[in-house]
Amino acid sequence: MIQSMTSDPTDSNFSYKHYCLEQLDNWVNSALDCSDITAQEIYDTITNCSHENATYHKYNFDKNAEVLSLLKGYKENLSEATEEDWNDFWNSESKGREYPKENTHNFKKSKYYYEYDRNDPHRIDPFTNSNSIINGTI
Repeated sequence: MIQSMTSDPTDSNFSYKHYCLEQLDNWVNSALDCSDITAQEIYDTITNCSHENATYHKYNFDKNAEVLSLLKGYKENLSEATEEDWNDFWNSESKGREYPKENTHNFKKSKYYYEYDRNDPHRIDPFTNSNSIINGTI
């Protein structure tokens, strides 16, 4: 004998999942059957409900994360930045930190330095003692 789920919370066959879905089905059908309610109002109500739920849980998540952070000894000390501050940070040139376009440093090259163009098909293999070219011999 298959036992059916009931909407009575005191019944041993009560399923909260089934109850919630059954209530949702009833509410949606009631809203669809009501001639005074537009489709847009149904849509707006469902999306607003979901948005409120997400906002509520995000607030609680953020609060719990902050408490955990404080318990672990971390302190967040960030100032609020405006949109203008953000754009200024990412899009402006750093004043006093302009770098020359070309290398003006006079570094002394090591005795092991050699010019090497890895795209040259006739380059000398730098990893052997021979004068063999990478793709063959000279």
